[in-house]
This record gives sequence, C-alpha cells and structure tokens, in this order.
Amino acid sequence: MPYLNPSYASRGIVVEAADVDTTLTISAPASVAVGQSFAVTGILIRNDTGGPVVGANIELKYNNTALGNSTTGVDGDYLRSVSISTEGSCTLKASFGGMNVGGLSLAPSLASKLTRVLKAAEGNPLLILIGIALAIFLTGKK
Repeated sequence: MPYLNPSYASRGIVVEAADVDTTLTISAPASVAVGQSFAVTGILIRNDTGGPVVGANIELKYNNTALGNSTTGVDGDYLRSVSISTEGSCTLKASFGGMNVGGLSLAPSLASKLTRVLKAAEGNPLLILIGIALAIFLTGKK
C-alpha cells in the first residue's frame, strides 16, 4: 500500500482596502455682493454607514479659482468664510480627494452650487438707498 505524505501549500495574498463611496454636500447663498464675505458649508458622509467622515480635507473653488480648504468636524461638517471679487454667475465647488481610514479607502466626491455675484449696490439694499439719497442730494445742489 502506498504511503502518502501530508503536503502543505501556502501562497501570499495582498489584501487591498475596500472603496467606500462618500457623499459631499455644499450650501451657499444664491446671490452675494462682490467682495462680501459669505459662508460655504456642507457635510461629508460615508455611504455604507451614513456616518460622518471626520478630519477630511475639503477643497473649495469657484470657476476653478481656489477659495481655500476646510476640515470636516466630528459631525462631518465643514465651514469656510469666503468672498468673490468678480461679478457674474459662478459655480462653487467642494471636493474631497479621498482618504484611508481604519483600513478602508474612502472614495473622492464632489459637490457644486451655482451662485450669482452681484455689483455691491445690487446685492445690498442699504447701499441702494444710500445711492438714491446721494443722487437726490447732489441733484438738489447748485
């Protein structure tokens, strides 16, 4: 009877981090005055658990011009005060480039919002009233 020796085999494997999709939101006023400071806010969450992504870098831009970065807090929220110096419609963008957390790879995500940047007088009713009062005053002077 033949004798069979036990045999063993091993092979190395590479365990890659699983991608977890994320959702990023952005919120900002529908219109602002040129040069006026306003808040851009949003939340970054994991799609698998619905939980917040803490400590993530969020890059903010308008029409591909940098507005700065913000870091998400314990609730996955971010806040940045910004201003835009050019008039017209612009697209605000918030982007998360992805990151590794606890053996998982969190996928990048992007959010955008259209905002109108108005001349100072168009965006601020007080400036309109001051302009009208000044015009009345100057036309009454001889």
